[in-house]
Amino acid sequence: MADSREDSAPAPGLTYSFRRSVAAQVEDFSLTSNALVTKAGSVPFTDIAMVRVYSVPGMRMAYVKVTDDVRRCTIRSRSGQKVELVSQHFIGLGKSEDRSAAFNQFVSALVTQVSRANPSALLLSGMPPLLWWIWFITFAGLVVGIVLVIILAAIGLIAENQLTLKTAAFLLVLAAMLFGPMTFLVAVWRRRTRPLHPWMG
Repeated sequence: MADSREDSAPAPGLTYSFRRSVAAQVEDFSLTSNALVTKAGSVPFTDIAMVRVYSVPGMRMAYVKVTDDVRRCTIRSRSGQKVELVSQHFIGLGKSEDRSAAFNQFVSALVTQVSRANPSALLLSGMPPLLWWIWFITFAGLVVGIVLVIILAAIGLIAENQLTLKTAAFLLVLAAMLFGPMTFLVAVWRRRTRPLHPWMG
C-alpha cells in the first residue's frame, strides 16, 4: 500500500465503515477516482490483483434464523497485501448491524473501478477454496452420516421385526434432522468460486 493518500476527495456515497468485532476500532474506507483509501494508506486500482466477493451462510435453528448471512470482500494488491470489508458492523456486546446495502453499493463501485483501471485483475465470486471445502465436507459429512444412521436403523428394525409406529416415528424424526445440514449444503454449493459476473456472488 502507498503511504500517501489521494488528493482527490471520494465521490458522495462512495464511503463505507464498519467494526469487525467489539474490541476493534471502526474501519473507514473510501474510493477516489483512482484508488481505494484506507487508514493505512491508498491502494491504486491499477495495483489491485484480485477482488473476491462472497457470503458466509447465517445460522438457523429449525425454521428460525439466528444470524444473517455475512458478506465479505477481499482485496489483494500485487504485493500480496490484503484488505477485507465485511457487511456486519458490531455495535456492542451481542449487538450487530447488517450494513449489506451500503456494503453492496461500495463494493459494486469498487469492482467497476478496478475492472476499468486494471482489466487483468482477477474478479471472483464465492468462498476461498479452502474455506469452501471445509464447509462443504462438514455438511456433506453430516448429511451422509444421518442418512447412514437412518438406513442402518431401518434395516436393523426390519430384521428384528421391530418396525412399529413408534420406531417409524423415530426414523421420521431422524429424517427431519436432514433439513438443517441439507440447507447449509445447498447454500455452500452455491458459494463455490466462479467469475464475478454479476459482481454480487
